[in-house]
Amino acid sequence: MKLHANLNPSSVRGNCGGDLRLFFTNLSPHDWHVPPAVPAPGMWQGGGNGAFNSFTLTTHDKVELNLNLVGDQPGLLFVFGNITVTPAGGNPIGPLLDGLQAPPPFDPDHAHHELLKGRKQISVSGVQYDMGFVLNVPWDGSVAECAGTWWAMWSPVAPSGLHV
Repeated sequence: MKLHANLNPSSVRGNCGGDLRLFFTNLSPHDWHVPPAVPAPGMWQGGGNGAFNSFTLTTHDKVELNLNLVGDQPGLLFVFGNITVTPAGGNPIGPLLDGLQAPPPFDPDHAHHELLKGRKQISVSGVQYDMGFVLNVPWDGSVAECAGTWWAMWSPVAPSGLHV
């Protein structure tokens, strides 16, 4: 189990993004700890398998993903973290994303569909930032092949609050 991320080739200063991919199954001991080693129904091995990527644009702006997979309770698996933007010559801006609550457990033999997401919109020193991700998780009870997107956008803000 590993959350993979890429940078779209069309990404430019102020408008970056890419794809997220994740595959996990309770059929693999690399993804799933079965009872009695842990409390039933078992636990996902998410720790350390998140998307920890750093992308530097030709403009020297830097975008870093710190999207952790969390599986710290039986059956639970979700994404927690932040996306940091460091404009060329500027300071890093990387607040914790909002909306990172855990969904119902991904238990074996109990299918359900989840949309994991997180987003943060803030204004810092006259720059408006919008960072986030969406990950579609179609759990069939034993396998999930997940796809999603991440984004990081920023632009100057006019005194009235309108984008310039």
